[in-house]
Amino acid sequence: MSIIMTATVALTGVNLLLTVTLVALYARSALRVRAAFPIGLLLLASLFLIQNAAALYQYLTMMAYLAPGLEPFALVFSILQFGAFSLMLWLAMR
Repeated sequence: MSIIMTATVALTGVNLLLTVTLVALYARSALRVRAAFPIGLLLLASLFLIQNAAALYQYLTMMAYLAPGLEPFALVFSILQFGAFSLMLWLAMR
């Protein structure tokens, strides 16, 4: 496994943890507020959770089939997701 893919897998794992935290926060908010917006945020975070779990599974099981030229793009995508999920988590905890 190359250094780039190791970083991608690690960052995808961190993104998975961030989305689990977001789902928990949005679920608590949806139960308290009982409005459509927190439920929508909960569904969005749940879909991101599924996407990150699938991406982590893909990276771990099918890494041999990924073209080496695509590795930097996978890392950039994970970095962008990390930034977005971190911002969402920071806003949700305020």
